[in-house]
Amino acid sequence: MPDRCRVLELMIAASLTHSTKALLWAAPFVICAGAAIAYHNSFHGPFVFDDASSIVTNPTIHRLWPLTEVLAGPVTNVTAQGRPLLNLSLAINYPLGGTAVGGYHLGNLNITRWPHWHSMELGGQQC
Repeated sequence: MPDRCRVLELMIAASLTHSTKALLWAAPFVICAGAAIAYHNSFHGPFVFDDASSIVTNPTIHRLWPLTEVLAGPVTNVTAQGRPLLNLSLAINYPLGGTAVGGYHLGNLNITRWPHWHSMELGGQQC
């Protein structure tokens, strides 16, 4: 089975022209640029819904160490409670911008666009 996949991969690679390869390489950048343009107004907006309780009043994101406290999350917060990866991503973002909205929205945009970037990057590797 892996040999068949490798043959198929080589056939596809051989049939691609230089301009097609360049277009495939540029696609993730175009996706990210389009997303940034679409969401540019959100970088300066206020915190909404559960953002205040997850970021502004969440003491567990103010330090990255000890990691056990960050992964445990807040005791009283409804949104980040029981969601260690969410709390970790907020804790990584907090030292970069404190409670500035733009940094959290940019971080969220990058997190949600990463699978698209990754799938474009590995497109020829999957069989």
